[in-house]
Amino acid sequence: MKMTGNNYCLDTNIVIEVFSGNMDIANKVNQLGDFYIPTIVLGELYIGINRVINKTKHLKKLNDF
Repeated sequence: MKMTGNNYCLDTNIVIEVFSGNMDIANKVNQLGDFYIPTIVLGELYIGINRVINKTKHLKKLNDF
């Protein structure tokens, strides 16, 4: 993969803020265009999903994102 220009890598806290409805953060992420989520962040998010009651709802949110 060739990465040029401005590339943004989101951490777990930013993704959780977006999922929690923090519109300030969500708007900033939407303005980025392309961004990346490291596999370790995905792993942390999946672990969190496995600890909640409504796994299906949260898994859909992650997949849609």
